[in-house]
Order: sequence, then structure tokens, then C-alpha cells
Amino acid sequence: MATTRGLQLNQAELVSPVVLITGATSGLGRAIAEAYAAAGAFVVAADLTPHPLHSDCRSPQPKAQPRAMFVHCDVTDSASVREAVVSTVRRYGRLDIMVNNAGISAVTKSASFQDGGRCRSHEVEDEVFDKDMAVNARGVWLGVKYAAAQYLEQSPRASGDRGWIINICTAMGLVASAATASYCASKGAVLQLTKATALDHANDRIHIIRIDPGYIDTAMLEPMEAKAAEVRIRGLHPWGRMALPEDVAGMAVFLTGPGTSFVVDGGYTTQ
Repeated sequence: MATTRGLQLNQAELVSPVVLITGATSGLGRAIAEAYAAAGAFVVAADLTPHPLHSDCRSPQPKAQPRAMFVHCDVTDSASVREAVVSTVRRYGRLDIMVNNAGISAVTKSASFQDGGRCRSHEVEDEVFDKDMAVNARGVWLGVKYAAAQYLEQSPRASGDRGWIINICTAMGLVASAATASYCASKGAVLQLTKATALDHANDRIHIIRIDPGYIDTAMLEPMEAKAAEVRIRGLHPWGRMALPEDVAGMAVFLTGPGTSFVVDGGYTTQ
């Protein structure tokens, strides 16, 4: 697995790039923000609040970064995502890297899941499906839309590249998992969205990339936190452990290059 130790942005031209990250307050998003800041980037952390909405005890408190700012952003709202991009450009003059990280698992917090933990598709409330799709799929769509629009308006870098968009998907976009149908559907949408938009903008020299994490040891797993469940999840991985946020954050920093996708899941999807 990738780590952030000793990482440098792998494009020599991208000295002090400007990075906008959604869902950057806690968990994986916060780890990605800190990794880019450590690599020398200007970082814009976009989220609903500047502080975690839940107890994210699995991640350290963010370190103060002199070249970072917070912007309020609801990724389900088109105007809010557009304003996050506008605020970034207003502050730093351009946008170089967009990381569409914000995501939820509404199904694991639903009443049907909490009652029995099975939550087969016919037991899922309609609003749970809608919420997973709104944040995980529509949120990525809007991030791609407004980042790409900005890249086309601003001058390209000397190499001709206009910008990078990294969509955080999940291994559940590649393989299915029981009791999480709406979550799997939303991440499957991100997989195909990334492929299609990468084709749309290949001639524009906009790199659109996907990272597929497996289970990550963050607060998102709190609904499944029972010891037996945690042991079972760890056992699904050939490496014998879940990924840490830093593992995926390191890959995000590394991927400021040609468009492709990478799976960071401890071997989960090789089975």
C-alpha cells in the first residue's frame, strides 16, 4: 500500500499546485488534505463544517497549515460545488487538482440496517437509496463538471495539461457486498462516470482518475464496529488488515499524472 512518507508530487511542473478536496474535514479526506499540504500544495478543504460531524477518533486532529483554507460545500447542491471552485480560484488564482472524496454509506445508518444488520434490497427505504446516490454519485458528477469547466477557462500549464480530477470510488464499485445495495450502486456509478468523463476530456488534456479503496479504518465503519464484525472484515483482506487513510492519501498525491485507476484495497478484490 502507498504511504505519504517522503512523497513528492510526481510532476516536476506542479510546483505548489492548488488542490480542492471535498469531504476534507475528517477521515480519508483529511488525510488526503494533509498529504497534499505536506507535498507543498495549496489546499482548499471543502466540507459541510470545518469540524467533523461525528467522532472521528481513528484520525489525528488536523495540523495547522499556513497555505490552506476551508470552504463550506454541500456536494449534492450544484451552486454550492460551483461556489467552492469559484472561491478556490478567487483565493489562489487557479485550480490544478480536484479530489472528489466526499461520500457516505446511508444504508449502514438506516433503520433497517440497525434493526437486523441484513438490510436486503427490498428492506431499504427509498430515501436511503436517494441519499447514497445524491452524495456519492451526484456529488462526484458536480465536482467533475465544475472542475473541468474551470480547467477549460484557465490557461494550461506549460506541458499542455489543464488539470487533474481524482474521484474516490471504492472496491464496492468493482465487487458487490451484501446488505449495501444502494452504496454499491452509487459507487458503480462513480466507476462508469470516471471512465466516460475521462473520454470526454482526453483531448482537452484533463486527467480524470479513479482510486478504489477497500475498507478503510475510519469513522464510516462505526455502524459495523462490533468486535466480531471488525475481525470478520479484517479477515476478508489477504494482508490481514484494513487500509489506513494515509495509504489512500499517498496514492492520491502520487496520481498527478496520466489518467488511469488504481485499487488500494489490501488485495480484497483479487479474490
